[in-house]
Amino acid sequence: MLNRYHHVFSGMHTAVLGGLKPAQILILLAWLSCSQALAGTLEAQIDRTRITQGETVTLQLSVSDDIQGNPDLSPLDKDFDILSRSEGSRFNIINGHSSATREWQLVLLPKHEGDLTIPAVRLGGMESQPLQLKVMPAAATQSGAAGTTGQPVLVEVEAEPEHPYVQGEVAYRVRILSRVPLNEASLGEPQAGDAIVEQAGEDNHYTTQRNGTTYQVIERRYVIFPQHSGTLRINGPTLAAAVPVRNSGRRSLRERFFGKDPFKDMEKFFGGAPFADFPDIGGLFTETRPVRIRGRDITLNVLPQPAGVQGQWLPAKSLSLAEAWSPDPPVFRVGEPVTRTIALIVDGLSAAQLPDLAPPLPSGMKAYPDQPQNETRAEADSLITTRTLKTALIPTAPGSVTLPEFRIHWWDTEAQQPRVATLPARTFQVLPPRAGTSAATATGAPATAGANAAAPAAASTSSHTDMQALQPKPQPAYWPGIAAAVTAGWLVTLVLWRISSTRGRNGIPRPAPAGDAAPSRRQQLGQCRTRLKNACHSNDPRAAKAALLDWAVLQWPAAPPRDLSALAGRISNAAARGEIIALDRLLYAGDAQQGWDSHAAWPVLEQVLVQKAPTADSGTDEPLPDLYPRHVPGT
Repeated sequence: MLNRYHHVFSGMHTAVLGGLKPAQILILLAWLSCSQALAGTLEAQIDRTRITQGETVTLQLSVSDDIQGNPDLSPLDKDFDILSRSEGSRFNIINGHSSATREWQLVLLPKHEGDLTIPAVRLGGMESQPLQLKVMPAAATQSGAAGTTGQPVLVEVEAEPEHPYVQGEVAYRVRILSRVPLNEASLGEPQAGDAIVEQAGEDNHYTTQRNGTTYQVIERRYVIFPQHSGTLRINGPTLAAAVPVRNSGRRSLRERFFGKDPFKDMEKFFGGAPFADFPDIGGLFTETRPVRIRGRDITLNVLPQPAGVQGQWLPAKSLSLAEAWSPDPPVFRVGEPVTRTIALIVDGLSAAQLPDLAPPLPSGMKAYPDQPQNETRAEADSLITTRTLKTALIPTAPGSVTLPEFRIHWWDTEAQQPRVATLPARTFQVLPPRAGTSAATATGAPATAGANAAAPAAASTSSHTDMQALQPKPQPAYWPGIAAAVTAGWLVTLVLWRISSTRGRNGIPRPAPAGDAAPSRRQQLGQCRTRLKNACHSNDPRAAKAALLDWAVLQWPAAPPRDLSALAGRISNAAARGEIIALDRLLYAGDAQQGWDSHAAWPVLEQVLVQKAPTADSGTDEPLPDLYPRHVPGT
């Protein structure tokens, strides 16, 4: 520093120094020392001294010198969160003298209310002065309702009931009230510890009044399911946004941009009303500041499951059962399916909490359920969940059959007492199979002999008519060559089909029995039946599938079904069709041996594989296997 002073004085005229007294020289040195000290001072200022909790304050630090490094901001961490920071430099040239100023701008969010001190910040050997800030409580975040402070943005939260049951529904609502535009707004999720939090429906938008002030409202709803009894603390969500600010003694962006405010005269003309909350027209020059407002925390007392509750624990506002039939009213006949649809409607539970729909089944009745379907919708402050199950019921014997009562126990959270939803028992009369089928079969398969007998005659008539329509007509000279080519192609196709028909489905030739004659179609059908019987008795679902598909190749050689699902579509026997579909599902699931009742399946599948004995004089195979069953399982 002394070297710097020496440099300054060396430029002065010696006559000037010679004219000063020693005391005057000391005063001059002190003045220069103070100027140098001022040049290296770290200055601090804030844009406001009174704010509401949730609002931010801008701290500006500046130093008028070419100082390297950055200020130490760690003292601010005690009472403030630093939301953003920026740095810049300014250069001024006045009367040929240049000066540099570095600036730091910090957006601070107070961590709590009260009289706070923004502590001194150090940069090198410099230190800023402490500043005082008063943070007033925000009524909206402390009580859940807007207060009388005229705040531009409020956050309200509500939760009910205050004493929910474990795994019961808690309706949680968040309302954002604003009388100024919100830019870059985002709302966090409420945090509820050991609980499941789900948003319910879409946001609601409406207008409301708070203490004479009109607010635009965005309401978001949640449902919370506590997983343990005891105290549950729900931490309120945090709203982060940028809001426009008024000119608080500093030059606005309009003044900085234009040198003066070009819209001030317009505001005077309109009385200031149109621009009361929007200091810059259209938002083009609006100065904004970030705000972060956190909803209040809520503590709930979660009640445990009451003692003596039966069945699965289902705390709900309402729970009901309903059923429908197809056909309606239901008509039960041996071997024919009737569809029963059961619906479980619950107010206050999610789909994951609903029980399985497994009504008891009487003897003499088989059931083939579909996959249950779930649907959830938000109504008011709750979830309405519906689980629907469709089941095909197939009676196996005529007479009276009673479907037992179906009951679901649940807990009424509003009345605080146990309740039971019930589908009452229903008794039906099962009709015998339709005419032309044996009453002992329980298959309900329609008679086909008459249709088969009439088929040749119909085919003959159709063939005769078609031949008349296709009598050769005079053709151009080139048509005989085309006809010969088509005929040759058809002959080749016929030969290839004949070769393929002697091979298995995988292209492996079928083994022929000893002797010159190949096995007849009747013998092959008998082999398929034996293979299927052995597969059922040995509980081998894959062997049963192979036997069924080989049988299907013999039945429909021109277009055999390629899988069990396609085979089931060609079976008219409802009971056998159901067994084939069940076998296909179990094989697809990959664990068929543990879920396949092969001993019960064989008597049903046998009915579609049985054969008629050939007549004595025919000596030929039956064109179709006999579909008439000979006995009913279990009779």
